[in-house]
Amino acid sequence: MATYLALTPEALGVSKVRGVPLVHMAYAVSGRGVLTRSAKPSGGLMGLSDRCQTAFPDRSALIRQIVRECAARGFGGVLADFDAASPPDRRPFLDTLGVTLEREGRRLYVPESLDVPHAKVLIGTAVSG
Repeated sequence: MATYLALTPEALGVSKVRGVPLVHMAYAVSGRGVLTRSAKPSGGLMGLSDRCQTAFPDRSALIRQIVRECAARGFGGVLADFDAASPPDRRPFLDTLGVTLEREGRRLYVPESLDVPHAKVLIGTAVSG
């Protein structure tokens, strides 16, 4: 079992935690269905949020963008922080992304609320203080 610490780009600058693999919560799928980035992190996992409320217009292109970014930034995989109530195309998208990442030697992680065959479930814990 691995432990990851999810941090926004702002929190990364002030974090005193060292030696724990990070999930860089700096990526999102925009309302137009394209990958966006708010920082240039490296290593750990890509933390990917979903801001698109409709079906992704070009799932293949989005998967290629994600895989290229993982290679360029040295990410070991992707944490897809998607809701179970997301549009119905998300589970097939995530399954295809999981297969593609596996071929590249990377992993897809999803919240426990999603059932995606080619993904590992990441159990979130809230830490405060």
